[in-house]
Amino acid sequence: MNIVSFKDLWGLRLDYSVFKMSRNPFSITPLFSDYDNKERCKMDEGLFVVTKESRDVVISFGLGKRIITWGKIGVGKTTLLNMLLYLARFRESCLPIRVIIKEDNVGRAVQELLYTCCFELVNELKRRKITEPLRSAKRWLLDKRYTDRLYDFMCRLIGAYEEGRGEERKVSVAAGVSAVLEAGMETEDVTIKSFRTYVENLPVKMIEEYLKEICKLVKELGYDGIVFALDEADHIPSVEKVLGMLTVSREIFFASTDCTFILAGSPDILAQDKKNEIVGIFDSIIEIKSLRESEIMEAFSKRLKSENEHLTLNDVFAPEAIKAIMNYSGGVLKVAIKLAENALGEAASLRECPVSAKHINAAFTRTRADIAVRLPEHMLQVLRALHELGEASPSDKTFQAKASLSRSRLTLILGSLYEEKLVERLRKGRKIVYKVPPQVIPLIS
Repeated sequence: MNIVSFKDLWGLRLDYSVFKMSRNPFSITPLFSDYDNKERCKMDEGLFVVTKESRDVVISFGLGKRIITWGKIGVGKTTLLNMLLYLARFRESCLPIRVIIKEDNVGRAVQELLYTCCFELVNELKRRKITEPLRSAKRWLLDKRYTDRLYDFMCRLIGAYEEGRGEERKVSVAAGVSAVLEAGMETEDVTIKSFRTYVENLPVKMIEEYLKEICKLVKELGYDGIVFALDEADHIPSVEKVLGMLTVSREIFFASTDCTFILAGSPDILAQDKKNEIVGIFDSIIEIKSLRESEIMEAFSKRLKSENEHLTLNDVFAPEAIKAIMNYSGGVLKVAIKLAENALGEAASLRECPVSAKHINAAFTRTRADIAVRLPEHMLQVLRALHELGEASPSDKTFQAKASLSRSRLTLILGSLYEEKLVERLRKGRKIVYKVPPQVIPLIS
């Protein structure tokens, strides 16, 4: 299509009818993201590819268990965590809670865990209809609030609730609404800020005691326990910080048999665990591997059939396109799906079917241009030198010479590239080495 005016742009939209689809079924959004929505998750069940690793994770899952999954970024650890949270709510009758661990909060991860847990309970109490378990839970909180600031904050955030008794309705202030909030003297935002400040300054021992007590509140609501999923810890460049968090939090993981903990970790977390903290804490340590070509093909087929049950993989992707996707992605599911999404859009814009290697290459050309523009030349130079060597450490003289950079400068640049997910980091003996992952190689060639 020849685009020469704004009117042409206005009418420009991708039409997937050439593939007998109304939309692009590929998306890198992790499955089971809305793990509280049973109907939505039932749809995601149809897209999920069962692997040996997923079976191992489910077998290991249960109340009071501690599981760590580890693997490259993009292999599907978040989807597995989401799936376990879905099972927690609808199969295990447990309260599912996701805790995001980031660079700026890893040092106070246990405080973040308690804060997230309390807020999830507040939301649970606010959105539930009045039932006997809810009355019992609110009475439990009310008994605690006058002698404990944490429960007072929770009561103030829950607010007033209505009880239906025939045609009579009354607002029960005693059940949780703070006098200052009701009088308009304090906004909810101020209460939330004060609540977070209070929790962030709690010692680990007190958090351990709170978790034991909160398990009783959770049971008042009719749950059997709590399942915590600590996600995105694999995105933190400093594995030492994650290991330090586990060391400090050790007693939290054993605070109650009514709590399950699942952590997503990076590939080198075990290699750097010199004190065997992980082995001493977790019942199961499961590596999530890149997918085989047959598993990638199954994942693609499921997504195509979700849009049109009569479609086969060969109807949409030429065999050469699948080979190219495997070559570029290295079996990393997230990269493979993103590539399929972009290549399908490229083919649809040209009204060409099936998707061929030409469309795969075109999709990568855009990504290559993006990296060339976004990364400064010295970073691209480091990537090319690293790719030429296969793998290297900042201390390697040959690497320093090829990149024309000092050891300290290389260390800083590789740290930034690791954060951008453009290099992988491995420990070999006492040395940390880096390499360019398969999916990045075509972008720097």
